[in-house]
Amino acid sequence: MFNNQGYGVARGSQKAVLGVIELTDDYAHEAGVEFMPDYATIARASGAYGRTVEDPAEVIPARHEAMEKVQAGRTAVLDVRLGRD
Repeated sequence: MFNNQGYGVARGSQKAVLGVIELTDDYAHEAGVEFMPDYATIARASGAYGRTVEDPAEVIPARHEAMEKVQAGRTAVLDVRLGRD
């Protein structure tokens, strides 16, 4: 998945209806903790292969590794972190 650390459905709706996206620019929980799911950890907890990729140079090697897992019959999730916009 390409993770831009935002919830695009809410952002798109806000832009369409309100003409702004600022309401979703601050993803903080009520306790002040930024919320961003760790999809790779969720995948591993579910028995799948999961890897977070933050370095662009690692995308292709990570993809090859994930494909090897898929070819072996395992589900794979690559959480490719992008900029927020």
